[in-house]
Amino acid sequence: MQTKHIIVGILVKIKSKCLYCLFFRAKKQIERLTVNEEIRYNALTGVIQIIADHVGFNASNNISHPLRLCPSYIGTKRDRFLQKFFQVNDTYKPEKQNLKSQTSILWNMVQKKIKRKHPEEQLKLALASATSANIIEYDLLNQKNGFNIRNLKTIINSAEKKWDNLSIKLLPSLISEITEANSILYLTDNVGEVIFDALVIDLLIQQDKKVIVAGKSEPILNDATVIDLQDLWVELRTNDSPEIISIGTNSVGLLIDEISDEFRKILSKSDLIIAKGMGHFETLPEYEWNQSVWCLFRTKCEPVAIEAKSEIDLNCIRKIS
Repeated sequence: MQTKHIIVGILVKIKSKCLYCLFFRAKKQIERLTVNEEIRYNALTGVIQIIADHVGFNASNNISHPLRLCPSYIGTKRDRFLQKFFQVNDTYKPEKQNLKSQTSILWNMVQKKIKRKHPEEQLKLALASATSANIIEYDLLNQKNGFNIRNLKTIINSAEKKWDNLSIKLLPSLISEITEANSILYLTDNVGEVIFDALVIDLLIQQDKKVIVAGKSEPILNDATVIDLQDLWVELRTNDSPEIISIGTNSVGLLIDEISDEFRKILSKSDLIIAKGMGHFETLPEYEWNQSVWCLFRTKCEPVAIEAKSEIDLNCIRKIS
């Protein structure tokens, strides 16, 4: 199958709340990176300029990228600016290390719960857990930072009850397409949720699926890099590990014009694509695909919830192709 990387028009255009969210997230990162008021001021001024460059009245004259008004695209530009400004490769390194330190505990906890399920129900629980874990993200508006074993247990224990109504109807179709697919490309999102993605991937491998797992080439937000994914499967020591590949860039979501040729080939050959997170839900619908593409995410903000025709703080499955 060949994937047509054709822009079809901005689906999730930036809203007024997105502007504040983009600024707020930068502010929180900057406050952790320095206590110097002058440096904070200059960094925030730079972020404000980036946002204005993309959304101002004359922005289209200066920025021709078709995803110019996509929040994930602007977020990518914002975070790359902060990395360069502070000369820091990973602005979320301590937070990611905290989540990684809980990997083995979480793996054993959720595996035990899944194994208690009937085989036909295990994949459903794994998908619910992985989607629910998409809530593990830092510096979002109206959300407290910090994730420990206690609140992660709460998240997972309520996972199957958190599907929105449309997702409940779509879940059988997703599982049916998974059953029929030979090769599956799994696009990861945040480091904290990858351990729950691994449970889904492990079940897919047990079904003799060829699974390729993709991560970012370099850090961006708290997204999983290809190195993060490789380290995870070394720690898990599962009998079978998936093929792990870099997308060739460090974008929030997926920007087709930036990916590597190697990853582009993987995209075109995969029977089925499963993409985690709101960033993928914002960017992937902007392209035409020849294969099925499913997005799994938590509605963590009102603009995305509205676009998904859902409500805030629910687990969503959406087929975009």
